Amino acid sequence: MKTSSPLPFRFLIVAFFAACFAQKTEAQPSAFDLAAGLPSITTFTVSIVTGSLNTIHYDVKNGTNCVVTVNGIYQLVKPENGQAYASSLWTAPVGVEIQGVWAKLAFDGPEELYYVLTSDKHWHIVSLTATVDAKTGERDCSMTGDKDYGTGSEKFNGDIAYTRGDDTYVVTTAGSIFVTHDDSTWQVDTAGFNGAFVSALEVDTEQNVYAAIANGIYKQPLNGTQWSLLSGSPKSVTNFFRTLTNQMFAATYGALWVTGDNGATWNLDTAGMGFTQVKSICDDGNGNYYAVSSSYQYGDHLWKQTSGSAWVAIDAALAGISANPSIPYLKAVAVDSGIHVATNFGTFHSYDGGASWQLLKKGMAARNVYAYYKFPNGRQLATTDLGLFTKDPSDTTWQKQFPENSYLAGVKYSVDNFGTMYVYGASRMNGYQTLPPDLYVSTDRGSNWVPDTAGLSQFSGGTEFIDENGTIHLATSNGQTLSLYAKGPGGLWKGDSAGYSSNAGDAVSAFASDRHGFIYLAINNSKGGRLIKRPITGGSWSEVSTSALGGVPYAFTTTKDGMLVGGNSNISMGYYDGTSWTVIPPPSGLSNPSGYPESVDSSNRLWVIYGSIDQNYYYTAFGTYWTSDMGQHWTQAADGSYNFASLVSFGDTTYGLNSGLGLIGMSPALASVASAPQVTQQFSIVPNPAINRVEFDVDAINSTIEIYNVNGEKIFTLRGEDKIVWDLQASGFRSLPNGTYLAKASGRSPSGMLFTDSKHFVIDR
Repeated sequence: MKTSSPLPFRFLIVAFFAACFAQKTEAQPSAFDLAAGLPSITTFTVSIVTGSLNTIHYDVKNGTNCVVTVNGIYQLVKPENGQAYASSLWTAPVGVEIQGVWAKLAFDGPEELYYVLTSDKHWHIVSLTATVDAKTGERDCSMTGDKDYGTGSEKFNGDIAYTRGDDTYVVTTAGSIFVTHDDSTWQVDTAGFNGAFVSALEVDTEQNVYAAIANGIYKQPLNGTQWSLLSGSPKSVTNFFRTLTNQMFAATYGALWVTGDNGATWNLDTAGMGFTQVKSICDDGNGNYYAVSSSYQYGDHLWKQTSGSAWVAIDAALAGISANPSIPYLKAVAVDSGIHVATNFGTFHSYDGGASWQLLKKGMAARNVYAYYKFPNGRQLATTDLGLFTKDPSDTTWQKQFPENSYLAGVKYSVDNFGTMYVYGASRMNGYQTLPPDLYVSTDRGSNWVPDTAGLSQFSGGTEFIDENGTIHLATSNGQTLSLYAKGPGGLWKGDSAGYSSNAGDAVSAFASDRHGFIYLAINNSKGGRLIKRPITGGSWSEVSTSALGGVPYAFTTTKDGMLVGGNSNISMGYYDGTSWTVIPPPSGLSNPSGYPESVDSSNRLWVIYGSIDQNYYYTAFGTYWTSDMGQHWTQAADGSYNFASLVSFGDTTYGLNSGLGLIGMSPALASVASAPQVTQQFSIVPNPAINRVEFDVDAINSTIEIYNVNGEKIFTLRGEDKIVWDLQASGFRSLPNGTYLAKASGRSPSGMLFTDSKHFVIDR
């Protein structure tokens, strides 16, 4: 049943960035220190519960702020002197990403329960215990439980959930509502919707539940089973938020609505803000409201409202942080003793009402590395969620080089045969017209940049490519016609469509060069794709037949002797010798494999990511393989559990990019094993014997502690970094019998090695 509480929990419903596929390295990780950078994140607030069971309240002013990434949950620590940093509370299993986190109210003390949905369709209930240091008065939050309910059923596919009291409501990706009273048994709760798609949920302090469908908002009372439409309620609601004073905001695609009488009447609340889409709302303990809005025309903004007055923008100091403001970059807002906003670049915090903002940099590594390059002089280049960084052999830290005073995730770059670097900046807007990405050129290996944007304003969008001679190529579509252009170093844009006849619906897929005299362009079309080529020095385009492969490749690399290797989803991978394609046989034992050729190392070994896409576009990763004889023999370098989006080779080392774990290096000498090498990592258990709590200390990037009883039954799993605390007084563990237990530790060490270890400990109350 739904239970009523004197003051409900505050929450943020959020969306998480998901990477293309998850993979696990079987090769030795390289010793690569990460450039500064954070994954795209969102936030929620862990309140501090104090008082007796009858006088529960929440310390809104000093609540512990948490940061949620695709990899884990972190606590924001704000020391009196020094930089704020993130401390890990819960880490997702290796190869698994967080899809959503929602709060559940607990009534038995300072313990908070959170529902965590992970990409392997597991439903976790994580308990976090908030404590106050008696000497310093600082708040702390530690993980005390992680119950994994497993796959359960396909009902957990949804990315929107709401929890209150003893009931949990889940909206699936199909738009249906399911409810559970015991966290394990689910039932349909859609009576009255007539099969309509549900987009958002909310609950008021009286435990009335509100559900939004296309034609309005429906309400279900405490202990009710039927949903009823609220007359005059807004339609097509995308987001709900209930305040501490029981007001409720409902955001649509173009306006914000508010009700103060449990949904009986609704009024527009757009004064100051205008008609825009609100993505996130929160309030503080002083009756102020905060909102994040997003508009294609006006961009993203952060707002504040006091005592029912007009909304006022408080994001002037945030306006320049994104190098590409045309792309939404603000995700969510949370407030405790400061204002915290989640962005594509990390969390920004303000303790002066929004006059100034600081980026949380310490504590979370740059897990997403999008590009990596090594210059002959030893300079390294890496791009993260913050921008482009360089590091020279004499440097002790990475230096951010681009963009200079803002942030841009996943910067793409090219280097020509003369050592000149090119990067793609943000796409400019001209009214509602999107221009091609700005280009910047560096002749000193990335230290200084000069814009090369002359003539780009004449084009409406498009895909750019820089070849090894420094010529810039552009494919742009104007309506149904695809046009091609080129610009040599220091020259002007000129038409480059000789020999190419545009078909209706043609769209650029990818450029490529064989680095032996020819440039290629793969073209998409609903009637079938095309591949064309021309001499890199100029001339006419000509058609290249790909019938031998069964389709047109869009992933390319080049061998040292000029063979163009191409692959795609559900076609054969092959190499082109300038005249015809030859199919490259895949590794044996793979089911319907698709090969994505990525790089060739200095010994001319071809490195390929293999996977398969089914009829529902679900990708199954098979892993990373290399061959030195065009597929006659293959060696697996990494299995399918790490998140390699692409590969790049320097010397005999090949690096996996955008794995969610930084940069992973592989080489033939280390890449012939079937499973990742593991080492023993010592960890300690204190106190032992334990009475009220057990602390597991392990030096790790992430680790899992599995607890087994004397019968060999796993009774509990904990995850985190460094210090992991198990509260034996928490709900569900107070009745554990005294005796000997086994703790099995596994995870990844700071050096990148996988480790395992196990120890016995005693509970003696």
